[in-house]
Amino acid sequence: MADAPIWSPGLAARLARGFRRAPTASTELLAHEGRYGSWAWLTEGAAEGRYTSPASHLKRARFELLPQEGRRRYEAIGLAISPHLPRADEIALVDEAIEQLLPAPGLIDAVDALVRSIHKLDSEGPGYDVSHSDPELPFSIFLTLPVGETDAALRVAEALLHETMHLQLTLMERLRPLVADPAATTHSPWQGKARPLQGLIHGLFVFRAIDEWLATLQTADPALDDHPYADRRRLEIADEIASIENFTASSALTPRGQRFARMLLAR
Repeated sequence: MADAPIWSPGLAARLARGFRRAPTASTELLAHEGRYGSWAWLTEGAAEGRYTSPASHLKRARFELLPQEGRRRYEAIGLAISPHLPRADEIALVDEAIEQLLPAPGLIDAVDALVRSIHKLDSEGPGYDVSHSDPELPFSIFLTLPVGETDAALRVAEALLHETMHLQLTLMERLRPLVADPAATTHSPWQGKARPLQGLIHGLFVFRAIDEWLATLQTADPALDDHPYADRRRLEIADEIASIENFTASSALTPRGQRFARMLLAR
């Protein structure tokens, strides 16, 4: 693993500050703590969801319950957003998951800088995890909360990290685009089919971050050194990345995108 974490400690906070300064109507919601919410953002401040605080380790994040109209927006893409705010045991699970991120340098700061609204998703069943972020929502994530299931805290921690990294890369791309041709596609090992090149770069960045977090966690906690979850996920990620064809010279990438892709594949 490279010396500097792939998420570049401190970068998320800088990106969030820069985004808040952007002169748009919606960013007024970010001028004061506690104003941002997914539904408030989507309605440009005309309405708000309902909130509850998720966990003691995060200063800004809240669980947000979308109204029916908001939930319907995501049903169209197959997300089952819960019509209820999380229970106390689900909130406790998020707190436990966040503790799993603490050993990785700067990672909890990235989550704290970028995650303002967390939406609970209903799961299709035991062992089935879903998470999501919406490029139109700069500081919101969606995830399932598998209370009582095997490795629940590690699974939720991975989902938190996964979506935080998507948010971070999306903010990076607002400043310096990585893809010159949004219509370009290539095979994705995570989707098992041709997907937009931008999605492949996001996936590669996110799963590199997950692998580095798990490696750090195994070093920090001897109990996880031979942990089935950490070992299995790292092997799966290594196999998936190894199957990616080298696309670093693609003309569909900007020069910065080519350099970024080379870095991701070389780690």
